[in-house]
Amino acid sequence: MGGKRLGHGRFSPRRLEQAERRRRAIAMRKAGASFEQIAVALGYKNRACAWSAVQYELDLTRRESVEEMREIEGRRLDALAVALWPRCIARPPDLEAIKVYVQVARRKARLFGLDATPPPTASATATATFLIQIGSSEPRTMEQLTDDELVTFIREVEPLVEPLQLPERAGQGDDTL
Repeated sequence: MGGKRLGHGRFSPRRLEQAERRRRAIAMRKAGASFEQIAVALGYKNRACAWSAVQYELDLTRRESVEEMREIEGRRLDALAVALWPRCIARPPDLEAIKVYVQVARRKARLFGLDATPPPTASATATATFLIQIGSSEPRTMEQLTDDELVTFIREVEPLVEPLQLPERAGQGDDTL
């Protein structure tokens, strides 16, 4: 039978008890208790465990707080956009309203990461020609290098670049440059 075991979900009694214990640890710390005192009072193994519990709860609270603020700010920006829109599409349009609307839209895009540059895709390709000079010879392309010159070039360049993981090809293992 697939699925979660009973009593181990996000809202299981055990998880809820742990969360409550972390909240009590935060309250004790706010009141000036040491981590040693928190550990003894709340049954943590040692002060390091009490410290970890407090840090976990603080991190969780910060994440929730940031998301909540982002949501509130997004609603405010939506309200501004709704109020400005009729003036933007009026005949004649209100150019100042359009300027403000564009600023609101830019702010919202930044707030929600809509303008973030997407990561490069595997299908993206680029072509470049590199001229390589080995010793005192004339610069040449990689295709023009001898095998020995190519090995020398790779050995000199290898420490300068991080390993590049290439996609696996059928029948071959992991290739690393």
